[in-house]
Amino acid sequence: MKPGDVLFGCDVDPTALSTASKRLENYIGGKNFESLPLFVPVQSNFCDLASVLPSIQHPITQERILPEDGVDGILLDLGVSSHQIDTAERGFAFMKDGPLDMRM
Repeated sequence: MKPGDVLFGCDVDPTALSTASKRLENYIGGKNFESLPLFVPVQSNFCDLASVLPSIQHPITQERILPEDGVDGILLDLGVSSHQIDTAERGFAFMKDGPLDMRM
């Protein structure tokens, strides 16, 4: 990625977005935002991307980010994370004591 490119990090799981945001904090509209790609965390389900992304604003300029001609590509990670399976309270841990509720 080059400076000015935008990467939307979309996940329905707020914990996953928080973890990604911490790891990519240098790319979230910091003081050098013009010299780096921009990471924009978006809490949403993948199926809602077409309706959610057009309303996302740049964290500094508050201008609409999504260009009129759409995106150049999409990379989807559709799996379940080990954090979700390893943490019984999340509802995905079938080998640990905790509620079993695999909805997100």
